[in-house]
Amino acid sequence: MSTISSYDKLVISEQPITIRGWVFKIMSKGKMTFLHIRSGALKSQKIQVFVHSKVCQSSEFTTESYVEITGKVTQLPTGKYSYYPFEVIASSVKVLSKAKSDFSSRYPDTASIEYKMEDRHMHIREPKMSLMIKLRDAVIQSLVKYFYSVGMTQVFPPSFVSQESEGGASLFKLQHPGTSGEIQAYLTQSSQFYLEYALPAVGDCFCIAPSFRAEKSHTRRHLTEFLHAECEWKDVDSLETHIDKLKHMMKGIVHLLLEDHSILLEEAEILERVKDLYQLTQDILILSHDEAIRKCTVLGIYKDDEHKIPFDERDDIPESQERKLIDTLGKIVFLTSFPVETKSFYMEVLPYDKSRVAGVDIEVPLVGEVVGSGIRCGDVDELVTRLKLQGMSDLDIQRDYKEYLDLRRYGFGRTSGMGLGVDRFLTWITGSYHIREVVTFPRYAGYIRP
Repeated sequence: MSTISSYDKLVISEQPITIRGWVFKIMSKGKMTFLHIRSGALKSQKIQVFVHSKVCQSSEFTTESYVEITGKVTQLPTGKYSYYPFEVIASSVKVLSKAKSDFSSRYPDTASIEYKMEDRHMHIREPKMSLMIKLRDAVIQSLVKYFYSVGMTQVFPPSFVSQESEGGASLFKLQHPGTSGEIQAYLTQSSQFYLEYALPAVGDCFCIAPSFRAEKSHTRRHLTEFLHAECEWKDVDSLETHIDKLKHMMKGIVHLLLEDHSILLEEAEILERVKDLYQLTQDILILSHDEAIRKCTVLGIYKDDEHKIPFDERDDIPESQERKLIDTLGKIVFLTSFPVETKSFYMEVLPYDKSRVAGVDIEVPLVGEVVGSGIRCGDVDELVTRLKLQGMSDLDIQRDYKEYLDLRRYGFGRTSGMGLGVDRFLTWITGSYHIREVVTFPRYAGYIRP
């Protein structure tokens, strides 16, 4: 007799069937024991099994034991409810792997985030965390489906890189084997450059891969390793065109999540929330940096809250004040047109204001920035000038950025691109407070296990 792995394939029948799964609830009364068995995170992957004491004593069962049950699928008695309108009446039970009896007391659902980190490999079995793993998978499926739907090619970039893309302060540095001695290498902060390299060969492209930032921050938004969805578009000639692509992407991803995963969203009790978020994607607020500064002044959001010092026109708005602004506005906000000194060297300047760049950060309520993006600078001389302003010599520039400059020397595709933090995006989608709640095995300052 073969083992049935999908409980939703079961039908009421006199023919015996065999199932396997983990015991996650035990209810005993006299000679009757009801076991709740799961094979996965979803309701459809759970089933009720009735075991009479003549078949097996309740003392044989412990929570999280892995069992094999043979029996008949029988309709539930009138007025009784379970995962399905039927249950399994066991004729035999084998405990294939007995769990220690202290699981429930050692790994309670009500434990704090910090406590759950200590034994993350066990706490991911709890219903909320196991559903979060499924939701993460659903978001990634929606991202991939969206990118394919607009004709993109998936690229698989390396994690070891030879140059920094976003500044050296948060780089993980390591030695890579060389042909004669070791080579200085870094863990990638972004795969942007590799997508830019690939674009002339394959057209619009994307990747979903880990990025690494050696940040010592312990905020509810930061990790040292995070999942990064990045893409690069060709033929972007204006900030308006770039913004249109970002709008289409935000609407498309949330729409696909609703269209393809509504049952999962409902089971996770966030279906109505995601419907509301989809409505937010229909009314996105475009806000230039200088407009954001003025709004901060009007709303009483200060550079120095203690001394009520307002922001200057070209100040970079720190994370906490930026998040306060977005939360107050209550919309998805596209922040644009940043002072050139606050953004990376590869950002294109605005044609009507050379002191500002064609960058767009996507900010969402309660989380803050989920996307960084912008139009790429296509002028070799300008790129070299900006790198020199960072203190680099001609020799260093040609050594570290040769490939990137070559893109501009041999047919630049007038590109723009974006990087979406999947973990922050999922934090927003689920309404979670802390990013560590949505990552299966988080990595942050001071923590690298399990």
